[in-house]
Amino acid sequence: MKNLVLLSFGLFAISALPVAAQAASWSDGVNAAISSGKFEEIDRIAAANPTALGEIGLVLLDKSKSLASSNPEKAALIFAAATPFVGQIPDGKVDTAIAAIKTLLDAAKGISGDQSSCVGASKVYSSALNMSSQPNVVAQSATLHDVALTDARSAVRSNSACGSQGLDDQVSLALQPNAPALAGLQGAVVPSGD
Repeated sequence: MKNLVLLSFGLFAISALPVAAQAASWSDGVNAAISSGKFEEIDRIAAANPTALGEIGLVLLDKSKSLASSNPEKAALIFAAATPFVGQIPDGKVDTAIAAIKTLLDAAKGISGDQSSCVGASKVYSSALNMSSQPNVVAQSATLHDVALTDARSAVRSNSACGSQGLDDQVSLALQPNAPALAGLQGAVVPSGD
């Protein structure tokens, strides 16, 4: 019996090695894509590692959060790259994603009035609107989408010269009755930002 237990443990340890190696390889690849600025590589890595999508999103969010104050433009690019993966983040780790979204929204407020950084701020707002409407995020923070929408709306109004037509369209769509992110929030008031 003792040998059977040892054999079982040994087989489990051996079978776990490829998983650990695979995780290291995709995270190394994601970090290399971030360093090189070749964000399209992240999609290839995700396609090759479909069970790691939520983890890939968390790595990207963590990196964007760490760069938010020192390099807001790069943080915005990384944050935008995380957008398609946020819906795959497991429930137990969604709070980490919410914290990153809030950090990037705060950083975007600080740079949205600056002409040299406003495009990055628009990317953050657009990505935050998409992320905050994901069911796993809404379940943990029902008001985050309203915050993102209010911030985005204020940014569009305060700096229309920023070339944020896409963000303006996204805000307009989100404010429509029965918009997906607002469905179920009947009676909710979306602040006008005025």
